[in-house]
Amino acid sequence: MHSGHVRLIDEAKKNGATHVISIMSGNFVQRGDCAVYSKWDRAVDAVNNGVDLVIALPCAKCLSSASVFASAGVEIADKCGCVDELFFGSECGNIDQLKSIAEIMNNESFKTAFEEEYSLGSSYPVARQKAFEKIGESKLANILENPNDILGIEYIRAINELGIAIDPVCFKRIGEQHDSLNEDGEHLSGALLRKKIFEGRIPPMHTVYCLKNAERAVLYKLREMTADDLKNIPDVDEGLENRIRQAVLNCNSIDSILDSCKTKRYTYSRLRRIILCALLSVGRSDVYSAISHIRVLAFNENGREVLRIMRESAKVPVIMKHSDAYKTGDENIVREYEKEIFSSDVFALMSNEVGFCSKEQKENAIFLKNIDKR
Repeated sequence: MHSGHVRLIDEAKKNGATHVISIMSGNFVQRGDCAVYSKWDRAVDAVNNGVDLVIALPCAKCLSSASVFASAGVEIADKCGCVDELFFGSECGNIDQLKSIAEIMNNESFKTAFEEEYSLGSSYPVARQKAFEKIGESKLANILENPNDILGIEYIRAINELGIAIDPVCFKRIGEQHDSLNEDGEHLSGALLRKKIFEGRIPPMHTVYCLKNAERAVLYKLREMTADDLKNIPDVDEGLENRIRQAVLNCNSIDSILDSCKTKRYTYSRLRRIILCALLSVGRSDVYSAISHIRVLAFNENGREVLRIMRESAKVPVIMKHSDAYKTGDENIVREYEKEIFSSDVFALMSNEVGFCSKEQKENAIFLKNIDKR
């Protein structure tokens, strides 16, 4: 939780939001890493800083491309049955431009230009940007360099494709870029804050988790997998499984595997997500399945009001505690929930002192009084 998150919450309330729901990544995040703090600790931090209700994105959706990640968030918002606005940060801060880009990406001229660029070996983000330049939209192409704008565009596309009655609203981000390591700015990036925590320059608020702590487990999992096993992992195509397999056979660290596989087509973030999907046994069906339930992590009195409404409005079951998933009697919900149990147990390996299993089963949705601790 950093100043950019707090500002977004404040801006949403200034814009008239009566209740704020955060749809948050769980213990693994879209950059292809474990979260620095557990989802439970981060959910409490969110409520203590102005959020009323925190809902978890499923692990498989977090370890996916921007389009899948964004679509899952939008789908959860829709399935709450009571959300009418979607707020997000944006580098450009211009919702009309983001909507224009989302619309252009459905045009045949763009799709043709994109396929041409992608076939030349560019990564998905680069091919997308070059396609905009090719069809004469250079000014809009510059926006596609910005990670939060890219996510915002995908939110808008998902809203349009799913036919959801939710209005997207963006606020202009201020301060450092999300991956900047500049220490002189007023609003530091999340990347720098994590770096300072790992280096001991910021006292941690909670137990710290780092993928490096479970490196041998990751290497073991990758070494036991065949090329055919790797081929079944989401986002592995065009023979990438063979490249990964050779890297695994010749490398003794996660970083060296990533370096061996990195090309202009395959970005580090995509490769990191693939490695974590392998570790967590995330398959294609896990990534592309519909949202089957809503997992609540934390809430306050205002959030309780939302939950009361959701009892009638939610389009899928709301899971507040371990037994709720099994009471549904839905095999899909149980299967997806047990995936979360496994991912939480693996996440427990990533703290400095190995954690215990069963956190997911023991932790109910956390209620906090309406006290803003900022």
